[in-house]
Amino acid sequence: MQYKVFGNPFPDVSVRMDRGESIYTQSGGMSWMTDSISMETNTHGGLMKGIGRMFSGDSLFMATYTAADNGQEITIAASMPGEIHTLEIEPGKSYIAQKGAFYVPSRPLIYQQF
Repeated sequence: MQYKVFGNPFPDVSVRMDRGESIYTQSGGMSWMTDSISMETNTHGGLMKGIGRMFSGDSLFMATYTAADNGQEITIAASMPGEIHTLEIEPGKSYIAQKGAFYVPSRPLIYQQF
């Protein structure tokens, strides 16, 4: 999986995936994708987690995008002006993120910039 951050003041993240690789985002973030990516929408974590996200101002539903072939690309667009930074998540480092920030700590993610 590879990624590229571009655009200013409304930044986008373009992710290039190979067959079987997946990402998930809040619903409504996808700007465009190639034709061999499938999308599945669900509450990701169950109804109660979805309702909890909804009451905190986030989306009830999450979208999972999975590549069916190698070299597929999807672009996620920002809805507000700002910047997107790559952060190295390591033991001993901590960050404070504002409401609306999206991070998935369930497994280590390693991306290579293209």
